[in-house]
Amino acid sequence: MANKIFTLIGDSLSMTRIDDGITLENTYIYKIFDILLKKPFICNGSIRGNSTLISSSTSYYKEYLESNKNNNYIIIHLGIVDCSPRIFNKIEKKIIDCTLGISVVNKFTKLFLNYRTKNRFYYTKKNSYVEVNIDEFDKNIRKIIKQLLELNYNLKKIFLINIASSNDYIKSKSYNIESNIIQYNKIYDDVAQSFQKIVDIIDVYSFTKNNLDGLLNDGQHISSKTHDFIANEIIKRVE
Repeated sequence: MANKIFTLIGDSLSMTRIDDGITLENTYIYKIFDILLKKPFICNGSIRGNSTLISSSTSYYKEYLESNKNNNYIIIHLGIVDCSPRIFNKIEKKIIDCTLGISVVNKFTKLFLNYRTKNRFYYTKKNSYVEVNIDEFDKNIRKIIKQLLELNYNLKKIFLINIASSNDYIKSKSYNIESNIIQYNKIYDDVAQSFQKIVDIIDVYSFTKNNLDGLLNDGQHISSKTHDFIANEIIKRVE
C-alpha cells in the first residue's frame, strides 16, 4: 500500500498509559503506522486533557493542522473530557489551580480538593458541571471539520471515534456519566449525517459496551483490545 498522510486529533485515550500496560506498541496509531499501513506519515496531535474546545481553538489549529495541508485521513478521538461530570465549575477550578501554588493556603486547598474528590458522586449529582456543554460540543466538532475541509485538498476521510462506554467503577464515581456519553455520541451521529460523504464513525461505544475488557479499570481509558479494534476498523475502511 502506498504511503498515506494521517493526522490524529485526540486526548489521552489515544495515548500510552504505561502503568496500565498500554505501551506505544499497544496503541492503535502505532499499529496503523508500523504494522497495518506500512509506513504512512502520521502527525499525532493528541494532548492529555484535550477537548473539542481546545482542538477548535486558533492555537491548536496553527500548531497541528495548518501545516498539514496534504492530509489524506484525519482521526478525531475526543469527547470524554468534554462530557465527564466535574466536581468543580470552571471558576472554582481556576481558583484551586492558583491557590495550590501559594504555600500559605496550599494545605487547605488540598484538603478541600480531597474532600470533594472523595465525595465525587454527590457533587457530580448536585452540580452537573461538564467541561464543554453539549451545544458547544456540537459547535466545536462542526468547526473542526469545516476547518479541515477548507484546509485539506487531498482529504479522503475523517474518522470520528465516538466515546467509549463506562464501567461500574466510574458509574459509582460520576453521576449520570453513561447518559452524558450517549447524548454526546448522538452529536457525533448527527455530525456524520451532515458530512456523510467524508465522515465515518468508529463505534467504540458499542464495542466497549459489548466487551467488558475493552476498558481499563478506571472505566474511561481503553484497553489494548479496543486499540486493536480501532486500528482494524480504520485499516479496513482505508483499504
